[in-house]
Amino acid sequence: MPFGHPRAIALAVGHLVRTGLLAHPGGGVATPDAHPEQVAALVCRRDLPALLDRHLPLGPERPAVRLGVRRTDFDHVVRLGWIAPVGAVRVDFKRARGEVTEVPSYSGQDIALLPVFRPSVGWRTL
Repeated sequence: MPFGHPRAIALAVGHLVRTGLLAHPGGGVATPDAHPEQVAALVCRRDLPALLDRHLPLGPERPAVRLGVRRTDFDHVVRLGWIAPVGAVRVDFKRARGEVTEVPSYSGQDIALLPVFRPSVGWRTL
């Protein structure tokens, strides 16, 4: 692939399709196709970072960073039921550890709203 051409993983394209930002792509699961004109129109949107932030799921590390807390504190927030995963990705560690693990993913919008809905928590003091 030439330098400078954007790449999107199938998971991201699937989420953009479900939100209506892209039409259903063709191609295989590992290499989805999207209409070039749709992608060009989406890329030109000024609110693209906010759209992606709101619609694409985050792994367990990114929400902790966004909230400014340690990962263990974020895990506690999940245990309390204040936020729930919106999906999971299966990661195959057969070569390294011999197991398949499910890694939860969280909504960027839910993460952004967590301090609003839980203002009594001292997010910065954690």
